[in-house]
Amino acid sequence: MVTQLPDKDPADGTTVKEEAYSKGRNGSEVVLYAVEGGGHAWQGGPQYLPASIIGQTSRDFSASEVIWQFFKDHPMK
Repeated sequence: MVTQLPDKDPADGTTVKEEAYSKGRNGSEVVLYAVEGGGHAWQGGPQYLPASIIGQTSRDFSASEVIWQFFKDHPMK
């Protein structure tokens, strides 16, 4: 299932699509976040180098929060 995330910060020049693939073996799931217009930066983090060097950092979601939520939702058994 592909979902376009809300453009929380139109000024950052990025948009984000979430692609979720669930119902895998033993309840496994894969989620991909495609940052259109983004660069090689930690999304939701600081723009630690100029966009001309690493690309734009998206402010539409926090990679840290998404990763934490994923592992919270999928505890090891």
